[in-house]
Amino acid sequence: MRPNAVPSKSTLADTLGTAGLAARLCGYLFWEALTRPVPRTADDIPCNYESVTAEWFESVLCKEVPGAKVLSVQPGRGSKGTSSRRQFLLEYNEAGRAAGLPASVFAKGTPDLMTRLAGTVTESMTGEAHFYSKVRPELDIEAPLGYHSAYDLKRGRSIHLIEDLVETKNATFCSPQTRISRDQAEQVVDLLAALHSTYYKSHRLNTDFAHLFTWVEEHSRMITTVDLNKYHHRGFDKAAPVIPEELLQRRDEVWPAILKSTELHGRLPHTIIHSDVHLGNWYITGDGRMGLLDWQVIAKGHWSRDLAYAVTATLPIKDRREWERNLIQLYLNRFEELSGERIPFDEAWLRYRQQVFGALVMWTPTYSPPAFVPKDMQPQEVAVEMIRRFAQAIVDLESLDSLQG
Repeated sequence: MRPNAVPSKSTLADTLGTAGLAARLCGYLFWEALTRPVPRTADDIPCNYESVTAEWFESVLCKEVPGAKVLSVQPGRGSKGTSSRRQFLLEYNEAGRAAGLPASVFAKGTPDLMTRLAGTVTESMTGEAHFYSKVRPELDIEAPLGYHSAYDLKRGRSIHLIEDLVETKNATFCSPQTRISRDQAEQVVDLLAALHSTYYKSHRLNTDFAHLFTWVEEHSRMITTVDLNKYHHRGFDKAAPVIPEELLQRRDEVWPAILKSTELHGRLPHTIIHSDVHLGNWYITGDGRMGLLDWQVIAKGHWSRDLAYAVTATLPIKDRREWERNLIQLYLNRFEELSGERIPFDEAWLRYRQQVFGALVMWTPTYSPPAFVPKDMQPQEVAVEMIRRFAQAIVDLESLDSLQG
């Protein structure tokens, strides 16, 4: 749908559905404000961070350590986006300290209407629960450990307790001002190859991981629930000053290219992909290692989505132009080493060119988002820089023409 078009019946239905969901979540929030439920056992999902107790933390963190107890809990630093994040500092008794239980954890949750609405509409609250409970224990990659995850889509509540990377690994989190070195860029593709090769063409995608959405399903859901077409065009036009003139001249070809790129993606062999590997979801440990966090959009899909997204997002345009071919070859070498599957470079290069559109469409709506999305989901300067990098990559790689035929 173009920005000034008349809404379709399906769009109106989705809008009404979102309004109904918001009303229902408001009802639950009102009831929680009246009753002030206190979480005490691992089966309870805290409705907000103010309600958590030492008893609840003990039930989820000490269950494998006989005699361990949480003596006190203190809130620490926090931030907010599509979910709300809060550090908690924990004091244990001697048994807990001797067992090395985490003295600091990070909680990600949905304590208010906007985070609940965003997490419920997209079902993003389920992604990290699946990752930390099923996938993370099987991977030898730099990524946070998960201690506990729970969610309730009906009420919009969720909680994920994860490793506090600042405390455990002296981590810093990347931004557009972060300059990724060549060695660190190689670590990025190495990490992705380790993830993708583990589950490539695996029968477990239809058994152990049947509950994960495919990327095509995720994209289709965003089209209907978020009216992705509308907000893509709105964000694209808003970002026009940083989009190359060559792409602005072909503006009306971009949305059809997004759809075709996604349709092609759905026909390719699947693995488990992160799906949202932009610069802000990478961190650097104190010893210079690249790590990947924020797994809420984890999905089943083709490896080329993550590879194209990560290379074009994490690197300044000049470095990406100079390094991308070598990085793709390094990825393919590592993928073959780990999986035994050889993928020809020419095939990988074509998929890389075609899948940049899936990165762009994550950020044009972010730059001019729907009303129910938290306004501070991503800083505007980050969104516009991501669009600038993806738009230039589409021009440099002649990605629109790569979809012909």
